[in-house]
Amino acid sequence: MLKTPYKTDLPLTHALINTTTLNVPHGSKFDEMHMIQISPFLAFLVAVNTVSLVLFGVDKLKSMSGGWRIPENRLLLVALCGPFGAFAGMLLFRHKTRKIKFFLVPLLTMTQFGALLYFRLI
Repeated sequence: MLKTPYKTDLPLTHALINTTTLNVPHGSKFDEMHMIQISPFLAFLVAVNTVSLVLFGVDKLKSMSGGWRIPENRLLLVALCGPFGAFAGMLLFRHKTRKIKFFLVPLLTMTQFGALLYFRLI
């Protein structure tokens, strides 16, 4: 009897992480192996937040060395798309914590997290 390649006990609306079952020949070390598939949307969020964290770190290094700086509007735009990385960069590098307009970053972080929970993406 052939097994279906997808586990049926997972909800169909679960968009970010989906486990699948791969069949291997009998007598091998594992009869079936589970893999985790990450959706492109989650990969995009991780990438944008990583870029946001790196940009805040680069701007902090450049501010200490007196080099060129990343414009604040660009940092705010990146914080809008990747607020987790921006907020982590603000805390980790102690950067842009006194600027009033950067108080929006924690609010953006909570908004994005709330949207992820609301649409059941995590």
